[in-house]
Amino acid sequence: MLLETGTEHYPHSAEHVAASNKAGPRWSELLEIDWRPRNFEIAFLLFTAIYVYLINLTHLPLSEMLAGVFVLKLVTITLSIYGLTVPIVLYRAAKHAYNYGKDSLRSKATLIGLLRPYYTLNFLILTLRRGFCLLGAIYFFLHLKHLVLWLNPSNYDALYWHLDQKLHFGVQPNIAAMHLIGPHHHMAVLIDWLYIKYFDYKIIVSMFFLLELYGRKLSDMYFLAYCTLWAV
Repeated sequence: MLLETGTEHYPHSAEHVAASNKAGPRWSELLEIDWRPRNFEIAFLLFTAIYVYLINLTHLPLSEMLAGVFVLKLVTITLSIYGLTVPIVLYRAAKHAYNYGKDSLRSKATLIGLLRPYYTLNFLILTLRRGFCLLGAIYFFLHLKHLVLWLNPSNYDALYWHLDQKLHFGVQPNIAAMHLIGPHHHMAVLIDWLYIKYFDYKIIVSMFFLLELYGRKLSDMYFLAYCTLWAV
């Protein structure tokens, strides 16, 4: 039998390989696609409906130019994922050859097992689906973030100012930060740069879950939490 890892399977030992050969794995299995909607996609659809409704309350439309940038980003992320899978698969192949001999790599079951899950059509489609939700959440949020004053022109700066002070035990955090960091120009520039790059860091973290192998349910839980968080 094959070792089950969430929604993907691959041979894990000589016994699994032998059983796979007996079962007769087919190359066509690498082209199978699971189109069942994931929980994170349902959350993203709800997220999209809410955000599109709110954005439509303003006079500013969704940006086609920004959408093009995000599509390019999706392609870049997908290519990066596959670039990172190459050393992973080579390591697995080398480890298998070391344990069971080079001739074992000639087995169809072994080759199919090594190609799974990364070099399956299902993994490619799932990566695109996850990447779409990942970038789509940022895309809609960037629109809404700049439209807050159109939706509610009231200014709550004073409310948040006093709330900040209470949360920090009477200390105003922005003033404290200015006194602490302000005199150090390079430190201030560094912190500003780190803040600007926030979305890039988030994508890097997400890529670990895009590559995650031992339990696809963990990845789906991450993207579900991700989409739900942005919706909230």
